[in-house]
Amino acid sequence: MQAIEREQRVMFEASTLSIADVLEFASDDGFIFQCPGYSISGTNKCGVIDLPNGLDTENLAVFIDQSLGNSVLRGAIHKSGHEKNEGPNFLPIVLAAFDFESSRPTRCFVPDQVLLRYQDGSGILVRQKPDPEEDKGSKYQKAVLSTPNPPEEFHLSSSTSHSDFKDLITKAVSKIVAGEFDKVVLARAITISADRKFQPSVILERLNSLFPSCAIFSVGGFVGASPELLIKKSGSLIKAKPLAGTTGRSGDEKSDNDAIEKLLNSEKNQEEHGFVVKEILSSLAKYCKEISTSPKPEIVSLRNVCHLATDISGLLIDAEISILDLVRAVHPTPAVAGFPTLQAKQAISEFENFSRGKYAGAVGWFDGIGDGEWFVGIRSAQLEGKTAKIMAGVGIVKDSNPESELIETQLKFQAMLSAIVRP
Repeated sequence: MQAIEREQRVMFEASTLSIADVLEFASDDGFIFQCPGYSISGTNKCGVIDLPNGLDTENLAVFIDQSLGNSVLRGAIHKSGHEKNEGPNFLPIVLAAFDFESSRPTRCFVPDQVLLRYQDGSGILVRQKPDPEEDKGSKYQKAVLSTPNPPEEFHLSSSTSHSDFKDLITKAVSKIVAGEFDKVVLARAITISADRKFQPSVILERLNSLFPSCAIFSVGGFVGASPELLIKKSGSLIKAKPLAGTTGRSGDEKSDNDAIEKLLNSEKNQEEHGFVVKEILSSLAKYCKEISTSPKPEIVSLRNVCHLATDISGLLIDAEISILDLVRAVHPTPAVAGFPTLQAKQAISEFENFSRGKYAGAVGWFDGIGDGEWFVGIRSAQLEGKTAKIMAGVGIVKDSNPESELIETQLKFQAMLSAIVRP
């Protein structure tokens, strides 16, 4: 493919990524996906790709061509000085957030203008339309940002009471003991009503400050800071980093170290984590000629909790396999559904009295050659005007304690509550 020439290289003085920088190019109706090493932000949209069956499509290329036609550029992006696996390499660049129920219809977005921003401060601004001169000489248009006026009054309501949630855990444990499944992830939902419309840009800035090691995203009103890499593809190389097994953090170094040691030696948490790693390896095996994991789970520390994590890396049999094929293969993992997956999802439908929507789905991007990076849509919120819906889930195994699992959901809720609810 020919390299795209219609682009503008821009330089920034800051040496670290900042939501404030990329918001200059993406309004509250824009798109942002930021990892620690790079960010993608886009304004407007020059096309959409409607997938009527979500990830359950075997003709992605056909859907893309039918949806986009000749409305976007296609080709390589000049990225001198950057590694190939750092961000998109080919146009078009497409962003999306799939539902937990991945077969539901999904709209993928193609931003009109895309700013690729790197940790060293450099960036590339690319117009994805084939005729940038249509803007009468303007190389790009910055978003018109209004002064943020975030809400100040909030009302919280839960879909499930504390006692009812603990009863559900007890019922789930009894089914596990009876051999119906080995693990199920049950979630609680909180609806936050405010006196004014929520401002995605304000929430993103707060999340970026609170959780700089996470993937920060805003796609179609779905915002969050996910710590869990579902799957990443760059050419023939793939990576994943599942999280399962959690302990809270108090801020006291000794207490936190004791909690981490207990987590590392917990049979319950090791079992829960093991289900996730085993299933992902099994799902990816048919695509890979090589696949490996870190020797043992490590600790990922966030502001409010610590998780067990395992690094997974692999070498694909065919580098042309699309990242969405891999997302479809691994989603949902036992970290957000359970094990075995089918039985766990049936239990979720039975126990949960709400639709998860995009919570615990897959959020990320893919480019014109099928590379991409996707995170699990946890630590997230769906914004709709003055309403925000947040969810938190816990993995239930045979040794789960209802009170402890309830407390874990409360710890996980703090991630989004700290960014959304600020009277």
